[in-house]
Amino acid sequence: MSEIGNGVSITMMEERTDQELLTEFASRKSDDAFALLVQRYIDLVYSVAVRRLGCPTNAHDVVQAVFLILAKKAAHLSSQTTLPAWLYRTTLYACADFLKLEARRREREKAYTMETSDTAEKESSWQLVAPHLDSALERLAEKDRLAIILRFFRGSSFKTIGETLGVSEDAAQKRVDRALGKLKAGLAGSCGQFSVLFLASMLSQYSVLAAPPSLALTTAAAVSGAGTSSLSVIAVMKSTLKTLFWSKAKPVLIAFCPLMAVAAVQLNQPEDFPPIAVRLKLSPQGANAALSPMPDTVYPMQRIVLTPERPLAVKKVPEGLTDPLFGEYLFGPSERRHTVHFLVDDGEVADPPRTRLWLDSNGNGDFMDDPIPQRRSPKFAEFIGVLNLPQTSGAAQVNVRLWRMAPTDPYFKQGGNDRLIWLTRDYMRTGYVSFPEKAVRAIFDNDDATGDFRAVEGSSDASVLCLDLNGDGKFFRRGERFAANKPFAINGRSYIMSEISPDGSAFSLLPAKTRTTDVPILPDFVPGDVIPAFKGMTLDGKSMSFPQDFKGKLVILDFWGTWCGPCIAELPNLRGVFERYGDKGVAVIGIPVEIKPNRDTVERFVKQHRVTWPQLWDEAGFKAELPKLLDVTGLPHVLLVDGDSGLIISDSNELRGERLAPRIEASLASKRGR
Repeated sequence: MSEIGNGVSITMMEERTDQELLTEFASRKSDDAFALLVQRYIDLVYSVAVRRLGCPTNAHDVVQAVFLILAKKAAHLSSQTTLPAWLYRTTLYACADFLKLEARRREREKAYTMETSDTAEKESSWQLVAPHLDSALERLAEKDRLAIILRFFRGSSFKTIGETLGVSEDAAQKRVDRALGKLKAGLAGSCGQFSVLFLASMLSQYSVLAAPPSLALTTAAAVSGAGTSSLSVIAVMKSTLKTLFWSKAKPVLIAFCPLMAVAAVQLNQPEDFPPIAVRLKLSPQGANAALSPMPDTVYPMQRIVLTPERPLAVKKVPEGLTDPLFGEYLFGPSERRHTVHFLVDDGEVADPPRTRLWLDSNGNGDFMDDPIPQRRSPKFAEFIGVLNLPQTSGAAQVNVRLWRMAPTDPYFKQGGNDRLIWLTRDYMRTGYVSFPEKAVRAIFDNDDATGDFRAVEGSSDASVLCLDLNGDGKFFRRGERFAANKPFAINGRSYIMSEISPDGSAFSLLPAKTRTTDVPILPDFVPGDVIPAFKGMTLDGKSMSFPQDFKGKLVILDFWGTWCGPCIAELPNLRGVFERYGDKGVAVIGIPVEIKPNRDTVERFVKQHRVTWPQLWDEAGFKAELPKLLDVTGLPHVLLVDGDSGLIISDSNELRGERLAPRIEASLASKRGR
């Protein structure tokens, strides 16, 4: 009989209960006790993580995070805690947080190569069941879910299940049978029809995968401090600890605040109006032009990290590459998500850039048999690419826009820009939503470009429903765009989107449980819009009124911050324009927008950097009225405005770097010619 640690035999240790091992670890920091818990339950945790994430590599991080959480919580778990059920729930939380933190950048691969001893029918059915299994389990009652976990994930006998649930062995068997029936009913809508016996057979054969042998060692080592954990492991652990805290805090808050709970229930009663069914058609291109403030503005963008390492899945690349870089991007609904490979070659550094780009749209590893992305302009490394978007039946080709910083750009070698390309969607769903008052033109925007229009579980990411409520043909960000996973109000009625199809072709608007109010429609304040009059005080104590003080002039409104690197980099350009055109009808108004507003800091900065134009000061920073009115959410934010009419002539796209002076020159000539 071998011994470990302080002389406790392996056999004796293995016979101890979960609670005894947890106590041993919590009180004596016994690595051996914790290692045995890891060995005992790592297959359960790993299997749940693989099902939820679809990728063994990502599952490794989640497994380590879950057991690190267990190590932190060991001393605080109740003696009544059933450890496999606690681990199961914690793993679900960790997976949800992992999806949010990773933003779905890595491929969801098959969890494990299935054994082929059973029939092809069973294996095919499991492929349908696996993506929906954990969601269906979550909808079960706690004891039903525990019965399934113990029976099929842990392989416990009915006697053990009965002891855990506090019932007889016969009652435990009946509980498992009933739970299987409920689980089958929960899966029927998405996975088709099959018998309870067939489901039980699939769960027994496929629900638990063997974790890689090395994973238990690395996980136990990470907990004991003998090993290291990746940044993603630490991030998932911290985020999941917060989730666990709030999952317990909510019922406690309600229990101690009964009056608040009653008030909330009364306030959150859903309104009584019929649901609105919506059907939309796919537009494979045009979203950027329809929804971005300016047609040439690429927004929002998703980052794709490039590496010189050629992925194993890539089989064929073009000849004559100079410095190839490869990237991967996950695209499509979670049930049919696939990896798109990118290939970038900048060639020789030149102006205009000679960057070339390919993408493997069909996923066969061959860059030579796919449509080559079209370059939008010879001056910039911006392309139109084609991806395959899975539909309810088949797939459709949709456009995305791709952008890479030019190698000649001064920021190219900063912040990893030389290893990045950026992607934004150009596809959308279009049609009308028939509200009780009228039909409203609608765009359903998959603005995070995932290829899945549904809200991501555990994430703040969601597609956006855009409604032309005032009928002007535009979709303003404030008052006409609504996140798909949050309630919103139209004409006093509170709605929530439900039953969203993965491809965005259909959804329902239901009465929301949480009442909300209509959001006022405000313009985006882009070129063509008119800025309303405003007043303020400058840093040197003088009053300023726009447009009264700027008649006959062109006015540059420069929202900047002492903390903003790009803002500081633009100061020489702005100073040059002010010195050259200041006496020719051009005025500059600086509006410092500080994260932690401090007047002394701004005054020192202005003096140090020889900023001689007036600075409109408000200690509220981003929350000041002018930045809020003009929807300033990032810096630098620059507008060129006509001092007579308040009309916005140009924005940051044309007012930065070498583009600033020519834009001012042209606008002055236009104003003089009127």
